[in-house]
Amino acid sequence: DWEWVTPDTEDDGASNNNEGAIGMATIGGKSCVVGIMSDPTSPKIYAVDVVTGTVVSSYRVLDSPTMDNGSVAVTAEGYVVATLNFSNGYKNGGIVVVDLSAAEGRKVAEFRIADKVSCTPAVDAAGNIHFASEGGDYYVVDQNCNLLVKKSLKSLVEANATEIAKFGKPFDAAKVWCSPVIGDNGKIYIQFTNNDSEKKREYGALVCLETSACTGPGNTSWPMIGQNRRHTNCEK
Repeated sequence: DWEWVTPDTEDDGASNNNEGAIGMATIGGKSCVVGIMSDPTSPKIYAVDVVTGTVVSSYRVLDSPTMDNGSVAVTAEGYVVATLNFSNGYKNGGIVVVDLSAAEGRKVAEFRIADKVSCTPAVDAAGNIHFASEGGDYYVVDQNCNLLVKKSLKSLVEANATEIAKFGKPFDAAKVWCSPVIGDNGKIYIQFTNNDSEKKREYGALVCLETSACTGPGNTSWPMIGQNRRHTNCEK
């Protein structure tokens, strides 16, 4: 019975940006839509009750710039993992883990980098969080956001002479806008494009990654984009 909800409740007249994918989670016992929005100030992670359309909880990331895309995943504890933009010269991009069980959300953990993360994070069976940056680095952190893995996708491709030959030329980096998908066997799939301007995109690739830290997707309400590896967007 509700149509439009703007989660920037401090200023109903402020412009806002809701471009990233959204997820579903049980927050405070209520079925909620969760996501990220930005007004001219900073990004806000929010939960909206699907029955009433009311904002039941939110958390504003004051030290990160506005976000034009990016999204959320949910951990087994019900915490929301959100991706962040960054300011040049500052390590204020990356991810933040937020508890939205109360009306005023609280930060649980964070992993901050000098790079923008535009994808949806993914949570694996061990509770580790996977994400990739626009600079082309793939990260795996544990539930407390301690770094487990950092790999340059560009370096992984360049290490294989057969693969690099397919591109026909050297490339600067592997820019990631796409979200990682974790298969039932623990293999990770992610796409990247070049790191040139948008008008000069010349190539891209889909890669399959393996790490001993990942054995399969997390048993959570929303472990990755689309809720599951089939992207069927349905709750279990």
